[in-house]
Amino acid sequence: MLKKFSKLFLFLFLLLSLTACNGSPNLAPSQDNALPGTEPVSGSNTDSTPEQAQKEPLPDTGAAKDGDEEPLLSADATDQELLDALGENIHVITEDDYLSTVSELIEHTGEYSGNIYQLEGIFTKEGDDPYISRTFPKDGHSSSVRLPLKYLPKEPEENTPIRVTGIIIEGQIGGKAVTVLEVHVLEILEGSE
Repeated sequence: MLKKFSKLFLFLFLLLSLTACNGSPNLAPSQDNALPGTEPVSGSNTDSTPEQAQKEPLPDTGAAKDGDEEPLLSADATDQELLDALGENIHVITEDDYLSTVSELIEHTGEYSGNIYQLEGIFTKEGDDPYISRTFPKDGHSSSVRLPLKYLPKEPEENTPIRVTGIIIEGQIGGKAVTVLEVHVLEILEGSE
């Protein structure tokens, strides 16, 4: 429970830091960092426009005192509550553009670092390193693309279909700098890829 709370706290801290860096009080995603082939997930708070959000002050609930900020989620929040809180900040990688989008993330990690992506694939391991991978037919052969995963909340069996939501970061695998998906929600999917 403590480990889950620590991960959730770290994630919320990163999310708040990213929001503060954007200089915007709302959690609207930056379309500058969205890739073709990704679709933002619509959140539940889409009734106001960015202009309204800038003009209307947030109500004072009196909950935060002495500079303390109230967390967006409780420590025992479910994965679905976390996904709902992230809302439009999630860029969903679609089936049609999967190969090109993931390749772009790998080639230009710095441009997309800190953004939240959701993708489906198969859970695999190479040694002790976990990956989400996908194989596609290409020119009579198969082409495969994979991303290393960090901070898995649970480790499924190999070759299990999964959906992962996480933040793109630069990490280390075998002493090399690589693109990594820092996992915040891992869902086991029914069926196969």
